[in-house]
Amino acid sequence: MNQEMTVVKKVAEQVNEAGGKMYFVGGFVRDRLIGKDSKDIDVEIHGINEEQLVSILSTHGGVDKVGESFGVYLVKGIDVDFALPRIERQTGLLHTDFDVTIDPFIGTYGASKRRDFTMNAIMEDVLTGEVVDHFGGQEDIRQHVIRFVDKETFQEDALRVLRAIQFSARFGFSIDKETRSVAEKMDLHHLAKERVYEEIRKGMTKGSPAVFVAQLKTFPNIVHLLTSLNQVDGGLVKSGRTFALNVGMMGTVVEEKDFNILVTDFIQTKQERKTAQACRAFMRDMMTNWVVPIQVEFLELIAIHRAFIEKHPESNELVDLYLPKEHATLFHQGMVKKTDCSLQIDGNWLIERGVNPSPAFAETLRQANVMAWNGESEETILKSIMN
Repeated sequence: MNQEMTVVKKVAEQVNEAGGKMYFVGGFVRDRLIGKDSKDIDVEIHGINEEQLVSILSTHGGVDKVGESFGVYLVKGIDVDFALPRIERQTGLLHTDFDVTIDPFIGTYGASKRRDFTMNAIMEDVLTGEVVDHFGGQEDIRQHVIRFVDKETFQEDALRVLRAIQFSARFGFSIDKETRSVAEKMDLHHLAKERVYEEIRKGMTKGSPAVFVAQLKTFPNIVHLLTSLNQVDGGLVKSGRTFALNVGMMGTVVEEKDFNILVTDFIQTKQERKTAQACRAFMRDMMTNWVVPIQVEFLELIAIHRAFIEKHPESNELVDLYLPKEHATLFHQGMVKKTDCSLQIDGNWLIERGVNPSPAFAETLRQANVMAWNGESEETILKSIMN
């Protein structure tokens, strides 16, 4: 961060000498005003053209342009977006259906007007610290309100509906009444799935995921887009937990066919979908209400879900939070037995002792492990599985 800020200050001085001005913009300014640290530095350069900006940036390293028409430049080795103001005009429903015109002389008002929310439309002069706030973003931050900058431009990108909700859950802000009214009427079905996934991930991993899910369920157009929402229990998600585990926990109350829709709605990667499914399976098995739970049943469950438990130590926290005390106690006792067991049994151990791979091999391995963890001798285990 120090290296980036040093370069930003030097670039701002060079821009100033060339007759322009450079401003911190977007989340960097917003987070500072809220009182949070921001790792992302975004700056916007006014009053000089692209050729001048590239010439200045090249004195600090190799320069790459992001996209062909967005006027955003990167200096190699420096994690800062250097952007020129631009005008965007919607030409269709897709997020790529925009005519973009770079205009370094549009002025701070015109540049701020294209932003989504007032709290994201505040600018700060890099050199002087002067704050430029055309749309009352500072007051909205003080009042903990999320409000669109401009009704017409807000409606040009339906993803802003999800952004409003995830910002609300992240910062504990309320969504302005008019902003919400407009947002509820926006059609989301044309949104690129990967953009929806990105906002969902942010909402499920930052701030309060439980609030995020609860708010999603209050927007009819979002429920129409994410059809699994009505079935889930948002009260089972928690901040500080991985994204996949939160989705898995949220789906413990739904049937498998509905959960498969849920993971498709919420998760993009196959690996995270598998983790969520493993989490749900583990918790549903653990939460089964036996009349008289016994130790061996929990040893069997630990064997069944061994891969998930070993890869996700958080499983202990899940058990303590959501299982009856008696069940949780038996689970932890079973984990101690597993850990303390000196006889380590795996697939090779079985094969070396004459057990051939077959459809029943996994079940045989599981039962052998249960017996070992329960203190049975190697001789007794072999006799049992050979029979």
